[in-house]
Amino acid sequence: RVVSLAARFRVAHREAAATGGLAVGRSVRRLDALYAGTVHIARGGRWRGWYMHSQYHNLAEVLSTMQAKGITIASIEGELGANTPRPHSCGQAKRLAHGVQKAARSALALSQPSGLAGTPAGLQSRRHPC
Repeated sequence: RVVSLAARFRVAHREAAATGGLAVGRSVRRLDALYAGTVHIARGGRWRGWYMHSQYHNLAEVLSTMQAKGITIASIEGELGANTPRPHSCGQAKRLAHGVQKAARSALALSQPSGLAGTPAGLQSRRHPC
């Protein structure tokens, strides 16, 4: 569960960054408005599960869960060194660009009461080296 939350957190903040990002909040509002405004009542009932569990709704849920735990993209980037003097070295830039998921996973593990709660027992002893 921790790895999944961290991965979805990274996707919500880093996917399509060159084109302005995924705009999760705007997309969720658009899907909700389309669902609420449908003229196909019978189809709306059958499709409710899909609408409420769309990729954008899943990403929005992760963002609210992480924010409730006090984990934001600003805190993660701060941990990775975004506040260091500029220009960033190649290593610093790489950490900022590619270290979000690992840092989010670490922050989640620290926010859990038992450290690795939600991690299957077999994975607790085999930590990924990266």
